[in-house]
Amino acid sequence: MATRQLLPAVPALLRGKLWNATAVDVNVSVDASGNVVKAEALAKPGLHPLLRDAAVQAAQRWKFQPAQFNGHPVPANIVLQFNFAASR
Repeated sequence: MATRQLLPAVPALLRGKLWNATAVDVNVSVDASGNVVKAEALAKPGLHPLLRDAAVQAAQRWKFQPAQFNGHPVPANIVLQFNFAASR
């Protein structure tokens, strides 16, 4: 469960230019303390690099309640989905 979430804004260069709503999936690796140690956008044809970068930067600032295994905190991988609304 996320304890801190940051949602990305549409990058300034794309404001007013997004014809369709766009979802960006980001795979995050979370350490046993709940910190994101790696964030990587999943490949998607036609995904604008600025949207990908905005989603990854936002994901890197999330914080999670650590996953548990046998009562001990453990690292985990999670896929986050960020949705950018059409702006035309």
